[in-house]
Amino acid sequence: MDRLIVIAAAEAPPPAAGDWVIRFAGVPEPGERCPDELPELRDASAELLKQRYGSWLDGWARESGLMDIATWEGGLSWWWFGALSERSPQTSWLIHQLHQLLVLRLALRRWRPKRTVWYDPSAAMRRAAARVAAAEGCALDAVASGPTPRRQRIPYLLVLRLFASLRLLARALVARSLDSGAGTETARTIAFTRFPVLWEAGDGAWRERMYGHLPEALEARGLDVAYAAITSGSALAWLRNAGAWRRVLRRRRIRIVESRATATDLAVAVADAGLWRRYVGWRRDQSARAVAFDGIEVAELVLHAADLNLLDPSLPVNRLIARALPRLLPVLPSARFVIHPFEFQPMERALAVAVPDGLPVVGLQTGVFTSGQIGCLLRREELRERHRGRAAGDARLAPAPDLIAAYGRLPYRIFAAALGADAVVEAGATRYGGLAELAREPPPREEVRHALGLGAPHRYLLLATAALPEEAWPMLRAARAIAAAHSDIFLLVKFHYHLRLEAELAETLAGVADGRWRIFDAHLHRLILAADTVITGASSVAYEALALGRPALVYLSPALFHCNPATETPDAFAFWHTPDELLRLIGSPGAPSAEAASRALADQIESVPNGDGRLIDAMERAAARLGPAPAGGA
Repeated sequence: MDRLIVIAAAEAPPPAAGDWVIRFAGVPEPGERCPDELPELRDASAELLKQRYGSWLDGWARESGLMDIATWEGGLSWWWFGALSERSPQTSWLIHQLHQLLVLRLALRRWRPKRTVWYDPSAAMRRAAARVAAAEGCALDAVASGPTPRRQRIPYLLVLRLFASLRLLARALVARSLDSGAGTETARTIAFTRFPVLWEAGDGAWRERMYGHLPEALEARGLDVAYAAITSGSALAWLRNAGAWRRVLRRRRIRIVESRATATDLAVAVADAGLWRRYVGWRRDQSARAVAFDGIEVAELVLHAADLNLLDPSLPVNRLIARALPRLLPVLPSARFVIHPFEFQPMERALAVAVPDGLPVVGLQTGVFTSGQIGCLLRREELRERHRGRAAGDARLAPAPDLIAAYGRLPYRIFAAALGADAVVEAGATRYGGLAELAREPPPREEVRHALGLGAPHRYLLLATAALPEEAWPMLRAARAIAAAHSDIFLLVKFHYHLRLEAELAETLAGVADGRWRIFDAHLHRLILAADTVITGASSVAYEALALGRPALVYLSPALFHCNPATETPDAFAFWHTPDELLRLIGSPGAPSAEAASRALADQIESVPNGDGRLIDAMERAAARLGPAPAGGA
């Protein structure tokens, strides 16, 4: 191999014809050459990270003293309230940086290129890449390219943290006037939520996205639900919608956690001066210490990740939950259970230490399992012993729910290995309530299309974009290629609610697909049923399409560390990276074998008969195991 170009900056210049390219950023250029063996190197790096990153990060945070800087509510280290402890590539760039260095080392060993050029906006990464190349005896030119991403800049995050704290304070003031509490005194189940971001307002019904039909099942068993909500959005939006949202809060029995916060709670949450002072001293002591991951020196990278963790805009919110939720629970005196979405996030740990022992905390898996979310690969040695209580023991150990509801066989095995079989129940895909029934008796396709106003004779493709820009942008470019090549195709577009790209899509499709695309906010399952084929990325959509009998063509970068659940059961899906690859699949999308589809669904979103009922039975057993709930819900 003569020349290898490694692109870790979206603004890098286009590679020259004949160059081999490893692309970690930006959209592939037409004709760009990617080594055939690159996915093998990607997977080898990812597997090493999945096996070692959790124990390595935990060991570094302990040995360096970072965990011991402060102990917060529930006797829990401040570390567990920050984003770095989540071990998610969606919230921590450190995972991607380590992956890129590991892939570089594997590539140099495999291909021994005569010259390697590394484009990256980060000086620390350019230095790390040069060290890797030098250790392998290879020549590498590290080239600065483009600005550092905003989320990696300390000044930007300082400003973001300030504004996030001000928004939190403003929302807390507004929430006091909107939280009525009417009708919640008799609630037997408290469901934690974020309002309004996790609520769908379609048809004026206002349903929580994460819980599916479980609230109705709980109410049928006499365990009626009230919601404990942390607010989202701007204070201006809350003021603008005050009247309407007050009615929603009352009708849906939603209590606002911030409404119970005292002035001291708010001040401590947004401005813990002691933490900052101790962190500065710790940071000074670490400046000369070496830190290696699998033999690669990464001290500069991990310390920068720690700085970003300190500035995490969600840190004040998480601490406020731990301080204010205990003040809300006494006004919900009939509560027997607290349920919450489970993704091993810091917010969940803040909730766990806020709930008194004896009141069972139940975590509901809310995303289709992917081992790329390294935090979900739970490690027994980092969790508090359940019999000692959630707020007891070593501050360095994280609390876990008393019970976790897993979607399918795969996550059940992972969670049970860490928590014990008595703390996990396989309840099916709770969040996707009604999917199994719809799959058993789907309405005719033409009926669904007519209801959506799709009357013209077309081939309908559903483009369900991902939440990550690194995936969403290549999908938009591929949509343009499809529309240009197939005049009979009509694109049904469904954006992820965290990343809406209406203007960008219109610009991309202008002059190519005029009149042959439409953005929908309709229920996803209706769109899948209307489509002939589904195009998606790192999303649960692939499994929902599989359950409803539609082939799913899944975007997968050959280089990036990913959180794509479809790769856990790859026989059930077709994967693509370039528009040309997608065009070939569109011509003959095919379908997985019945055996592969059945196995994938059982592993990931098992259709458990009476799954909600099975979950509620497990909740009752967990409550019996813990003993009587504390009087007054506190």
